[in-house]
Amino acid sequence: MIQQFKKDWLRYIFEILVIIIGVTLSFIVNEWREAERQKKAEIVALEEILRDLRADSLAMNSELKQIMNFDTVFQVLLRPDLDIMQKKDSLEVGLAYFGSYSTFMPKQIGYRQLEQTGQLKIISNKTILNKLIELYTVDYKTIAEYNSIDKKYVLDTYIPLIMQKMSMPASGGFVKITRASLRETEKLLKSLAFRNAMIVNRRFKQIIVMYYRVTLVKISKMIKLVEADLHAKN
Repeated sequence: MIQQFKKDWLRYIFEILVIIIGVTLSFIVNEWREAERQKKAEIVALEEILRDLRADSLAMNSELKQIMNFDTVFQVLLRPDLDIMQKKDSLEVGLAYFGSYSTFMPKQIGYRQLEQTGQLKIISNKTILNKLIELYTVDYKTIAEYNSIDKKYVLDTYIPLIMQKMSMPASGGFVKITRASLRETEKLLKSLAFRNAMIVNRRFKQIIVMYYRVTLVKISKMIKLVEADLHAKN
């Protein structure tokens, strides 16, 4: 029996090597398949995030332009030598806008899906991952907080002030300046309470503008990073 073993030892070693190589190859193939699966999942996630970032950029730019356009009207309303009837249209727009607030809401679909399923780590580029986390948990949160403050101020301070000082039009617009309401408008614009409310509201919106501009730069850089990463993976 010992002699037979000696004769077959090469065959036994060969069979053992075949088993080891087979198991190793199977492990390597499974690892490769898993890596490919994760790569595809990462690409899908990054594409969704890229769509969200582009949509956020467009929406935030739109909000920013609206605030900036009406900031000129704010300056008109605060002028001491304001001719009310000459600037009647601007005043109506300005007073109506003064009762508005920014409603920007980021998409966050792609990011939130990864966050809620615990799959954020699927993003292999750690620079992109860290910047995304900062954008969604710090920058967007800060903007939401300031927009919330602005909204509360408008609803709790400005609109009640307007309703107390001016007659509301029966139809067609929030504020309508007529010759009959001219005296009301003059008193409103010269009122210290209203001017202070306007100044505070404008400053809130200027802070929001600052955060929008800073965040838009970050979004632009994020879009370029994600695009480059997707290009490298495809």
